[in-house]
Amino acid sequence: MKCKKCGQELEIGVKFCPNCGEDCVSQDTGIPVKESVDKTKSAINDFGENMQKKEVEISGKKFNMLEVLTFGSGILAIISCFLPFASVSIFGYSQSVSLMDGGDGIICIALVVVALILSYLHKDIVALGLAGATAVLAVYEIFNAKSVLGGYGNISIGAYLLLLAAIGLVAGIFLVYNNTKKQQN
Repeated sequence: MKCKKCGQELEIGVKFCPNCGEDCVSQDTGIPVKESVDKTKSAINDFGENMQKKEVEISGKKFNMLEVLTFGSGILAIISCFLPFASVSIFGYSQSVSLMDGGDGIICIALVVVALILSYLHKDIVALGLAGATAVLAVYEIFNAKSVLGGYGNISIGAYLLLLAAIGLVAGIFLVYNNTKKQQN
C-alpha cells in the first residue's frame, strides 16, 4: 500500500505515513466491496448447503441438519417460556417469574408454533418474519425486565434460552429459504 499524499510505500498496519505524517488508516484497503460481499454470500450458501446435506435419523425418519436446527430451536423457545425468565431478591424474599406468568409466553408460543408450521409448509418468508418477531419479542422482554427490575433482580435462564432459540430459529429458517431460493434459480 502506498501513501496517497506522498506515494511512499507503507508497511502493513501503519497508521501514519513515516515520510509526510498523512493518516493511512482511512485509506482504501484495496479490497473491493463487491468482492467481499460475494465472498460472504458464497460462505453462507456453502454453509447452508452443507447443513442441508447432513442427515440425522430420528425414530426411523431422516431429517437434515437445517430441519433439526429449526425445529429444535422452536422447541427450545417453547420450553423457555415456562422456565424462570427473571428473578427478584430483596430483603431475604426471592421470587422468579416466567413469561407464562405475564401472558407474553402465550404470544411467544403462538409465534413459534405458527413459524414452525409455515416453515414445514415451505412458506419461508412469512415463517422468517414470525421468527424475527419472536427474536424482537425476546429482546424487548429482556430489556423490559432489566428496566423494571433495576438493581433488585436478575435475568434468568428462560430469557437467555429464549434469545438463543429465537436466533437459532431465524438462522434455520433463513438458511432453508436461502437454499430453496438458490435451487429454484
